[in-house]
Amino acid sequence: MRYIYMMVFLLVLPNFVRAETYTLRECNELASEVNAVMSNMQVDSITILRNAVCFPPATLNYYYDLTIVATEDDIDFAILKRNNTQTWCTDPNMRLLLDSLTSVAYTYRDKNGTYIGQYAIIKSECS
Repeated sequence: MRYIYMMVFLLVLPNFVRAETYTLRECNELASEVNAVMSNMQVDSITILRNAVCFPPATLNYYYDLTIVATEDDIDFAILKRNNTQTWCTDPNMRLLLDSLTSVAYTYRDKNGTYIGQYAIIKSECS
């Protein structure tokens, strides 16, 4: 999954990286670009990236659907967050993007559309 993000962001990033925090409109433009490339993408055997949206002031939220019935207890969100935080904080291109956003969030639903859980990554978590 890490390589898919890097590949997409290498294509999308040059148009969106800058020093100050994005406006909501700019964040929505980024989400539209992500959706054009990645919407409904099968990430792994049970995970589908449905879409990305932005919330004020500039949080990029990825929505994932699982192809199984699951509860919050079935998913180790701490490991998912740790792995994604490492990617966002150490990949130079993704770090530039994170620095321009308020945060990046991940929301998960099971195959019935039932909310399972979410987590967010903020730039202050990069040390």
